[in-house]
Amino acid sequence: MCKIYKGRSKRVTKKCFASNKPEALKYIEAFKFRHPQLADSVCSGIGLKLQKLDSDYTINVIRIANEIKVPTLPVHDEVVFAETQLEIMKYVIAKAFSSTFGSAGGFGSLKVTDSSLDERSLELSLNKV
Repeated sequence: MCKIYKGRSKRVTKKCFASNKPEALKYIEAFKFRHPQLADSVCSGIGLKLQKLDSDYTINVIRIANEIKVPTLPVHDEVVFAETQLEIMKYVIAKAFSSTFGSAGGFGSLKVTDSSLDERSLELSLNKV
């Protein structure tokens, strides 16, 4: 255990490849072999670019919702909002997607899950935005 803020303890865990570069490289090669369609993307920086797009999208959802005075709360990969705002948030989510991804985000549809009690799946068309 190590001490952190205000003396609380934090569990110290074992690192996957602590000081074991050959084992890490072996793992990467095995991953590339198992997933050849992703091999060229490994260690290319694309993961960081995708994380940036993901955060830009979330920021756009919050920004658009704020502009129309709909309170939202981002939690991990979700956006929490009042159930009474579902219809307007369908528009906000689709608009933010198109805004974030440009012409690539202006067609097709998004599949989203309404995580209220009934856990229904919704499909949002991007063609109408």
